[in-house]
Amino acid sequence: GDNLGLTYRIIGLADDTQGSIRDQNINFVYTPVVPVVQNSLTYIAIDQDGAESDPATITFTPIVSPPGNAAPVAQDITLNIDAPPTIFNSRQLLSYSLMVQDVENDDFVINEISRNDAEVRFSLLNNDLRMDNRIRTTAATGTFTYQAIDIFGNVSNTATITINYND
Repeated sequence: GDNLGLTYRIIGLADDTQGSIRDQNINFVYTPVVPVVQNSLTYIAIDQDGAESDPATITFTPIVSPPGNAAPVAQDITLNIDAPPTIFNSRQLLSYSLMVQDVENDDFVINEISRNDAEVRFSLLNNDLRMDNRIRTTAATGTFTYQAIDIFGNVSNTATITINYND
């Protein structure tokens, strides 16, 4: 037959499956936790008449790190920034690329360890850290602690960004 009206359903996950899997009827989106471990899922296809296929299994196998592949290196950073002018409801939004170096230029993701953002709000977008002075026109301090993890699961040192909005 045809694949008109096919939908899919996950019917089994391996006991050691990590990450999240969303069933979108046509596509499965698998988002692993880093470092990736081998895991699998079993699914079936269902046609427009409700007939179900035999189960099929997809196995996710991590890429093996080449010998000698080094972990990324993250750097501590301190930013001292003048507070925005005293204007009603003014806010200062900054974006900063995190200082991570990987000698092999491997792709990496940022893993947040902790944050102290009572005064400064942090949000992570790709590998850029966005910072917003929550209390607007007065001095504020915040910290964001993170590690970088490359595609082979190599974990960097822990680094902290400290931001000081000065009065």
